[in-house]
Amino acid sequence: MMKNACLIILILFFTELAQGQNIRISLYTGYGSYQLSELKNLQTQLVNYYNLFNVKAVQSFPGYIDYMATLEYSPDRINFVGINSSYLTTGARNSVKDYSGEYKLDMPLQATQLGLTYRNEHSISEKVGVYARLTQGLTFSKLSISEFFTIYNVDTISNYHSFVARSFYFLPSAGVKIKLGYNVSADLCLGYEFDIQSNLHEKSSKKDFLYDVDGNTIHVNWSGFRVFFGLAYDFLKSK
Repeated sequence: MMKNACLIILILFFTELAQGQNIRISLYTGYGSYQLSELKNLQTQLVNYYNLFNVKAVQSFPGYIDYMATLEYSPDRINFVGINSSYLTTGARNSVKDYSGEYKLDMPLQATQLGLTYRNEHSISEKVGVYARLTQGLTFSKLSISEFFTIYNVDTISNYHSFVARSFYFLPSAGVKIKLGYNVSADLCLGYEFDIQSNLHEKSSKKDFLYDVDGNTIHVNWSGFRVFFGLAYDFLKSK
């Protein structure tokens, strides 16, 4: 269903391109903070579970670099509607190592977001504009859990699991656009993403959920602040 909707939207956009309307392509990179409290709690539980081995949390799902791309159409150069795609990533690690062996638990987490976006933009000078934007859509998350325990010159034990989740998000933001010339502009925006959290389940089975040590299901929640800087290009403008 989602794939069909995205295909229809793309067809509509390329139809507008052929008609020579106002089209804007924007590429961004930035920083995001993520809530992910249940995954952080799971990591702490696993540290405590192996406390006899002095396992430490090396990294715990920190904020990290995000990437975003948008394709927008405007009938009046004030209101813009379009499609949006983002890529988010973070992760966690527990580990310990000494002369006798090594233990390591890696939990990389990544997400791809696909959504629709609306922007209302106003010029405050010849080169500077301000805008408010709302983006909403679906988040496709993937959590990989790999664990191995090695006793040197004796044995190695390893496990791997892959969990996925699909959830809704919406991201209100505001920004400033500065024209650089030749239809290119710089774009800086700040926003806060709200996620409707969903259960992580095995990639191969929607009924096999990820649980913490106490038997509670684990949800993924990417809610948090977003800061983006990017470049935009306007082309095929109506005369």
